[in-house]
Parts: sequence; structure tokens; C-alpha cells
Amino acid sequence: MFQKNDVISWRETSYRLLAYVGDEVVLFPMNDPGIALVTEKAAALNAAEQNGAAQAVDDPYLSLQYKTPQGKAFEKMEENYALIKPLIDGGDEMLVNGRLRSRTLNEIGGGNLSLRRKAVRVLSTYWKKGQTENAVQPEYGKNTAPRNCLRKPGRRFSSSSVNPPPVNEDLRRFFLRIIERYVLKPDGLSLAGAHARLVSEYIESHPGSTPDTAPTFNQFRYFYRTYKSFAEKLKAKTPANEYDKDKRTLLGNVYDIVDGIGQIYEIDATKPSVYLVSELDRRAPIGQPTLYVVTDVYSHLIVGVHIAIEGAQFVSAAAALVNAIGDKASYLEACGDNLAAGDWKASGLPASVTADNAELSGRQIEAFCRSCSVRISNTKAYRGDQKGMIERSIGLVQDRIDPLVEARPSEFRLKKEGAKDMRAEATLTISDYLKLVLNAVVDLNNRTLCDAPPGYPANRDPTPAAIWAWCHEVGGGRSYLRRAPKEELLKRALMPRFDATVSREGIRAEQISYTCERARELGWFERDRNAPRPKGAQLAIDPMNVGRAWLFATEDTLPADAWPCTLSAADRMLEGFALFEVRAYKSEQSRSAARAERVHKEIQGRMHRKNEAIAKAAKKAKPQTKESLKSQLEGMADNRNAERSYQARKSLGAPEPEAKKLKTIKTTHPETTHSYGLPDDLDELD
Repeated sequence: MFQKNDVISWRETSYRLLAYVGDEVVLFPMNDPGIALVTEKAAALNAAEQNGAAQAVDDPYLSLQYKTPQGKAFEKMEENYALIKPLIDGGDEMLVNGRLRSRTLNEIGGGNLSLRRKAVRVLSTYWKKGQTENAVQPEYGKNTAPRNCLRKPGRRFSSSSVNPPPVNEDLRRFFLRIIERYVLKPDGLSLAGAHARLVSEYIESHPGSTPDTAPTFNQFRYFYRTYKSFAEKLKAKTPANEYDKDKRTLLGNVYDIVDGIGQIYEIDATKPSVYLVSELDRRAPIGQPTLYVVTDVYSHLIVGVHIAIEGAQFVSAAAALVNAIGDKASYLEACGDNLAAGDWKASGLPASVTADNAELSGRQIEAFCRSCSVRISNTKAYRGDQKGMIERSIGLVQDRIDPLVEARPSEFRLKKEGAKDMRAEATLTISDYLKLVLNAVVDLNNRTLCDAPPGYPANRDPTPAAIWAWCHEVGGGRSYLRRAPKEELLKRALMPRFDATVSREGIRAEQISYTCERARELGWFERDRNAPRPKGAQLAIDPMNVGRAWLFATEDTLPADAWPCTLSAADRMLEGFALFEVRAYKSEQSRSAARAERVHKEIQGRMHRKNEAIAKAAKKAKPQTKESLKSQLEGMADNRNAERSYQARKSLGAPEPEAKKLKTIKTTHPETTHSYGLPDDLDELD
């Protein structure tokens, strides 16, 4: 059943139900500017409601009932209401008795026809807008519909020369074309610049026009401000990626997308503002490290960290993920920190991990996801807002460490002439910096959050560590974590894998040689061309200690089935070296070998030139003869004995004996006296 003041659609007309009077209902036609009322049987209206012929519609003036005017508008409303109050006080009788209503209007007018007409307008408004005092308030500024006029309305310009055209539909389309062409673009013009183009194009398209008769800047600006919402214009002017990252509306919080710990982990890396030195020699700077942080979105708890020398890459990201999943007690003990195991409780396999597009990708991470049922989500490039939790956590970690660090990078200080290079001021090693990071992690995990998750007890501290513990206690839908595999098995699955070659010398990858007992049993190292050596084998090497490695004989080998390997005798000295240290060592070896080769080639060239000179001088010193070969070779045994005696005495420093007359050889120049010693010019070769 319809009620008083309902707006009803009936017989293709909208009515306001003013009142039920007896068995009748009084209706006011909403489109009638006068005060003519319609009286119908209430039973007929109810029947129409039952069969759907009549139905209630939204009241177009409902908001007016809750709008309270201020100032002069309020005074005007009270004036209007007082004018028709005698009609209102007449009650239902005034609705059904037209003569009584007309007589009362005459009394209100008091012979003043204008006042009576005003009372009729106010009464019509009163019925139309809901029969409340607020219904008769003035609506200033309601006539904002577009006008098509021959002359621009409003105040005239002070200068008689300025005569802009009226804003009609054609001019609005012209404004819109200019705005879309010049303003609503990522590199668009300002409104002033667009208006200059507008004037130019308007004069061009309207012969006889001048700047004084073109649309004004105020006309153009008003249209721009009113034709579309601010959000629509901002979206059109901003590049899509920038709008999504920096401009779009952000409502709600993380609890709208997650409802338990371990549902989403976020991982990211940054170059912290610190220079480090080598642990081998504190005088040797090593530059900036790379800090990895893993955060649980639901609890805001930092669950994993890792510090690497290299830039962002899979090896370091995998190490951070191992730290996030594994037990923290053994990790803290290995770090040598004074933190207790209870200061950082976070372990277990998450349901999903959100990372950057490059680091956690590839066949190896896909195999890990399949075996451990972990989903990896990679964000778009330059969309740090898609993992805002981890971005904030990294910033908070650095905020707590930066005041303690003196050797911090500064582009300005390095470029400024005469500025001190802060790399020489570095004092922290990787171990030192890791301890600072761990202390910051404990601090942040126990900080008070601004908002707690839904259902969190009011009597518990709203800290990440407390929320994490509460979710473990509640269980069920509050925790998506699963028991993590053994640390060794986890490392096998996430360690970087390298293509390996198998030969009789062993298994080689990354310029490191390994041996494997299982491979030895299978005869892979036998010195025979028919030895059953595999192809496509891979070595999983621990990046923090190359002495730990596992052989994946085939692509389908599971981490649990990988064979342990040990360093070969040739590379046993690399035990305990990190992978980046081995690469640096091998690189230095290669540079040393290259230097030795260059030096050898230089010496080789110099010796070759000397040898050529000696051979040439000896050839020149030998006299020419016409004797036959037979005569030349006679007496060779005596000559050898004489030479042997000469060399023996020469080695002992004895005086040279009187020259024994050897077999005379006739030469082509008998008058020439020959010397059989080395030429004097050999000294110049030294």
C-alpha cells in the first residue's frame, strides 16, 4: 500500500500522494505547474498496485528535505512557508474542497493579484517537493541548463571593442575539439596555451573575426571546468602507467585483499645508502651492497632478509626466499648476532610470493613452485605501488640504519669539485651491516600499527609480531603457512643451477671442477671414449660456499634425488669461498695468465731476433772452400778430440794451448786471413 508523500507512476503520469481522505486518495500531478488535484478511489489505486499498473518511483526531491538553507535563503524559506501556512493548517479539507482553497488564497492575496499568484506557485512547490518546510526554500543557481541565445548573457564587457560570441552548441563542440586536441594529453598544453590556439583557429574558421570577437579565456575556462569531472580529466592528461601508480584513487587497506598470514609474501631489493669494506681487509672498500627484504602482507612482519654483493638477480632473491621460509634460530646463530631465537619467529611456506618481473622467473623457480605449491606473481615494470608493503618496509629499515652510517653515497658530493669521496670513509663490513639490519627488523616487527586486522582482540598489542602469533594461535583461515622442507632440501631447490660438462677430469661448471662418488661408480670418469657420460647435466652450487654442490643428472631430477658433489683435488683450495669470490679469483687468474702470455710473447720476439743475428754472423764467419765434401769431412774425429780438449781447458780456466795445426783447407781467397772467432758486432745485440 502506498503511503503519504510517495511518488507514484500511474497512467503514464507521475503523482505525489498528498493524503488519504476517507475512501479516497488525493494526488498531485508532478508536471502540473498549478494546484489542480486529482481525487481517486483508494481501492482503485491499491488494485493498480497489485497488478503492477501503479508503482512507486524514486522521489526526485528527496535530498531537498535534508538540505537546510543558510542566510537569506533561510529567511526566504520562512517567508514562503508563512505565506501558505493558512492553507496548510486547513488540513485534508483544504485538499478536497476547491472552493475553500480558492477563498483562502483570496484572503492571503488581500486584493493583491500578484501576491495571490505567488501563493499559488509556493503551494504548488510545497505539494510537488514533499510537503515540508524545506520544500519551499529558494533554489539559487538551479537554472544552469545550456542556453541557445543570440547574445551572450551576463555582464557586459567594459571595453566596447570586446564582443565575444555567445556560448551555443556549436561553440561548445568547438571548445571540446580544442580541449581534446591540445589539453587532454600527457604532454598537453595549459589552458592559456590552448586558448591561444583556440583564438587562432576560430579566426581562421570564421572569416571577419578578430581576437576581440573570439571566445574569451573565461568562457573557455568555464567550459573546461564544468564539462567533465576532475577525475576524468586527470586520467586523460596523465600517462596510464603514471596514473595507475601515482594518481588513481586508493581506498581501503591490505585487509581487503588478504585475510591471513602467509597468503602473500612480497620481496624486493634496493641499493642501501651505505658503502662497505671487505672483511678480508677493512682498508679495501667494496662499494654498495644489495639489500633484500621479504614481508608478510597481512601482519606487516618482515620474514626474511639477505645482503648480497651483486646486484639484483635470481641467486640473491632465492637466498632471501630461503631465509624467509627457513628456521631463524640457525640463521641467527650463523650470523653471530646476540639476538635470541625468540626475537624473530617466522618460518614456513607461503601460498604466494609477489616479486619484481626479473628476479624470480625461469625454469628453476617454476620447478620450485610445482614441488612446493607456491605461486609466484611478478609485477609490471616500474609499478612499485603493486607491492607497497615491501616498499614501505625497506624504507623503514633504512630510516633506522642511515643515522648510524657515515659513509653514505651522495651524487652531489661526488660531483662537486673538491668534495670528499665517501667510499674511502667506509668502515662497515657485510657482517656488521647485517647485524644492523637484523636489529632494525626486530624493532620494526614490534612497532605499533595504525590499524589491526578485522577480528583482532582489542586487548592485544597491534604489532606485527603479535598479529603473527595470534594468527598461529587461531589457525584455520588466519594462517596459510605450511611446514617448510628441510633447509638442505630447500637450498637444493632454490640454489642457482649451472650447465655442467662431464669428462674424465670430473664435472666442471663456472670454471670449478667437482667429483661425485655416484658418478664415479657409474664410470663417468673412465678414460675411454665410450664411457657413459650424460648430456644436459646441471650443478646446483651454494652461492655462499662453492664447496657445497649437488648434481642434477637430468632435467627431471628432483631436488631430493640430486647427488652431492665435492671439489676436485685441483680446486680443493676453493672450499669455503663464496661464488662471487671464486669468480673474482678466476677472473684475476685469467688476467694474470694474459699478462704472462703478453710478457712471454715479448721475450720470445726479442730472443728470436738475437738468434737470427747469431746464426747470420756464424754463417758470415765461415770461410768459403772449393774442396769436395769428402775432403772436407776427413779428419773429423781428430777435430772432435781437439775441440773436446779445448773446451775442457776453457771450462777450467787453463791457458789456451798452442794451436794445433789442423787439416789445411784450400779456400777461394788464399790471400785472405780469416778469423774463426765470433764477430765483434755481437756485443751490440745485448
